[in-house]
Amino acid sequence: MVVSTFSPLPYQISLSTWATRGWTYQEALLSRSCLFFTKDQVYFACKQNSECEAVRQSGRRRCLETLGPRLLNHKRHLYHKFIPEVSPFSFYEHIMAYTSRLLSFDSDVLNAFRGIIASGDIYTYWGIPLTSSPKPWKHSIADRASFLFAGGLMWNGRNVPPKGEKLRRRGGFPTWSWTSLVDQITMCPPPQGRERVVDATFPRFYVQDGSKLTPIRELLERALESSCLAIPEHGPSIVVEGRIAEVYLIPTDSALYYEVYAHALLMESSLRKVHGGARIDGDDPDVLSRIDHQPWQAVELMPYDEFRTWMLIDIHGQSARRIGMFMQEPAIEDGVSITLDLPTRDMTIRIE
Repeated sequence: MVVSTFSPLPYQISLSTWATRGWTYQEALLSRSCLFFTKDQVYFACKQNSECEAVRQSGRRRCLETLGPRLLNHKRHLYHKFIPEVSPFSFYEHIMAYTSRLLSFDSDVLNAFRGIIASGDIYTYWGIPLTSSPKPWKHSIADRASFLFAGGLMWNGRNVPPKGEKLRRRGGFPTWSWTSLVDQITMCPPPQGRERVVDATFPRFYVQDGSKLTPIRELLERALESSCLAIPEHGPSIVVEGRIAEVYLIPTDSALYYEVYAHALLMESSLRKVHGGARIDGDDPDVLSRIDHQPWQAVELMPYDEFRTWMLIDIHGQSARRIGMFMQEPAIEDGVSITLDLPTRDMTIRIE
């Protein structure tokens, strides 16, 4: 028997303005049930089922039309499509999906995502995840909060702003947080359970509230003691104690990437290039006009033997702002893995 009916709900949603708005992302994922009114018919969807007016739905594809990430992304299924709730593993994918949507007011960027954060029991500071829950570590790390916070700073924009928007910075949000950039954000969760984590020296992070500096670890401890997921967000400044390198950035054929060179060795050999390209945040004309005419500073976030992550900053006086990041990967020469050691110095810097 052949039956003609209307298009399925995921397709109807993909054509809607509702699916492009920022606030509606958590509305769909966190609601127990929803009614969707389309030009063809009305659909009902909950966490386990979906129905429509024309034909009773059944069959193996039914799971695609229940409330969840698949319903919102029927063409590009998210990695967490089979995870019913927000988890530490899916949190980064949720940020990517959410930041591809439009907001009428820049000030809403964090508020419209707080429901997702709370539903996953994830502690964040200005949107940067600190931890999901207090779990024991296989090995001792001097400061777990600094390790996790450094991992949360490993994000970059894809130069794909929401349709109708342009690449730009949001005012009122710190440049080190993904909330400051109008762009689709990708995040790299910090690796866990690796032996090399034990001997790594991670930067120390402090929150600046007026003249007072509070270790990020203390904010996390207070939140754990009070079972409060909403860690108070002080001013947009953080203070970082860690290793700072100076590098040069050279444009490539791709508008997205820049080659990274150790500045002291730039003129000696092209082999002194860092393996792994840099990405610059947004489309700031001030930064782009100076990008290949001066050295830039980079804060070492993840100091592993083979893979290292750096946050590029632009220093003005006593403070700095983030302008991008790069991942340093080992190069293979004659079958041997080689990682270029960038000259670094210990430094304390305030990033806004």
